[in-house]
Amino acid sequence: MNIHIRSTLVLTCIIGMLATACVPLEKIRLSSPYDNDVTRWTESVSGLSPLAQGQKAAAAWQDPSSSAELRNRALLIAGSRPGPQAYSARKELNDLYVRGGIEQKKSYEALYWRDLDSLPAHDLKNLASLISPSQMQSFPWNLIMLKAARRGLAPDNTAVLRQLSNPGMYANPVVLGLSGEGAQASKGSVAVVLAVPQTGSGATLGRQIAAGALAGIEYLQGKGTQANLKIIDTNQAGWETELRNLPEQYTVIGGPLLPSQYSAVKSSASGRAIFAFTANLPAGEEGAKAWRFFASPQDQVRSLLDAASSIGIVSYGIFAPADNYGKRMSAVFQKEAASRGSKVFAGSYTPNNVQSWTREAADFLKDSEGCNAVFIPDDWKHMEMLIATLQYSGAQKMLFMGTSLWEQPLGAGATSNSAMFTSTVFPGSWYPESSGGASSFKNVIQASGGRPDVWSALGFDFIQMVAELSLLPGWNASQLNSRLARLKADWAGAPFSWDEAGQLHRNLFIFRPEAKGFSYASMPSIGRKLNLQQSSSSSLPTNNADSDIDRLANSIIKN
Repeated sequence: MNIHIRSTLVLTCIIGMLATACVPLEKIRLSSPYDNDVTRWTESVSGLSPLAQGQKAAAAWQDPSSSAELRNRALLIAGSRPGPQAYSARKELNDLYVRGGIEQKKSYEALYWRDLDSLPAHDLKNLASLISPSQMQSFPWNLIMLKAARRGLAPDNTAVLRQLSNPGMYANPVVLGLSGEGAQASKGSVAVVLAVPQTGSGATLGRQIAAGALAGIEYLQGKGTQANLKIIDTNQAGWETELRNLPEQYTVIGGPLLPSQYSAVKSSASGRAIFAFTANLPAGEEGAKAWRFFASPQDQVRSLLDAASSIGIVSYGIFAPADNYGKRMSAVFQKEAASRGSKVFAGSYTPNNVQSWTREAADFLKDSEGCNAVFIPDDWKHMEMLIATLQYSGAQKMLFMGTSLWEQPLGAGATSNSAMFTSTVFPGSWYPESSGGASSFKNVIQASGGRPDVWSALGFDFIQMVAELSLLPGWNASQLNSRLARLKADWAGAPFSWDEAGQLHRNLFIFRPEAKGFSYASMPSIGRKLNLQQSSSSSLPTNNADSDIDRLANSIIKN
């Protein structure tokens, strides 16, 4: 088939937006003036299975009424998906690539590499297994094999990487994570496995973590570090065996994300260091049998108390729901505040019984007379009613403090009554304007069409931590704890630090709800508004209904 040459210009104009970080197909964005054609069609197939995407792409590619740009884009997708169209699409791509100029070759490599990113592991493995030695040196089969080997899915990963890592073989080696300087003068190597859901329960957040981790791999490769990431879907049958049989160079596991999978990951770890994306680990295991890579309730409370004490607050109230989460967070707050010599007044309200809140708020404020701040460990969806009730009952000059449960729903741009929340704060782990690695992370993940957020930043930071750790086979917990205590990194999210016992302490950002979303909280400004005496220290830097993502994030943070 003939494809109009101006499609090359479209592909070329977006080349600067592309990188090797793996993102789902739905994150692909093409620039104007073709948004109403190419991008709209791409989004229309984003939620389909890879097989269905291949079928839809084949239909668009072979439809003469489609624009040249759309047919070209569909051809690339058809050639990266399983199905009966795949062979002929890849052959057509090879013909176009051979006949094309250097800029067209660069564009094809960049787009095809990116489309492979969103292919599930089992599909990519099947694709790689069908490629013959004679095809392996030619586009697009070479990119399939290189991608599969990078993810540990090729028939012989080491041999494939040795054959296909020469930057001189490609028109666009930088986009593939290869460069003359980086390939010849490697600064080390990283091999890491991510064991998080990619399908089923938890998949939305698991895929965001994976996208951030893949952006982290891309970032390391750009600095000349050989980096390989293997992603294991913990909702696929046989994942424990896959984890158990990994080569020994995979010394660090990122996961689980779902607390219920912790025991299975631990039993399958085979001597690897587990860094769990969970708020808590079983008593006595942190720093000995596993490590955390996620903020704990203690981290949240410490960050809140640091912020409150910076404006002179020394007396606190807790107004918590009378449920298990409210009781646990209240106990953490009371213990931490007591260790600082602060007085704490505790009260509770009945969840989901709004009619009782006015009486319960009045009783709480009567018993907690003299406190300047109130800790409210509950979901964001309840806050407008709860804080309005407290203010109505007499708490107009108090600092209201929430938890990290608010970050997910507010991060989605929820609308709220900003006037009500001028003295309300909560802890969070992702601030786009923070110093450190946030800028590098945003540049890498946005270049590939990904979304920078709290979960993708977590994946990116995990890869940076593993690279700095340089953990070799034969490690022990004491050695690992010592390395963690000395570890320094330019974190994309809120900074991580470990003590000599391997206990994580995460210094969270303090945010304030706004009319839409949230912003970094200025504690001195809040202190002036509340007429509080400030200390010399300073704090560290829609629709309110629950969404499925909010509920999932809440369940992970709460547990």
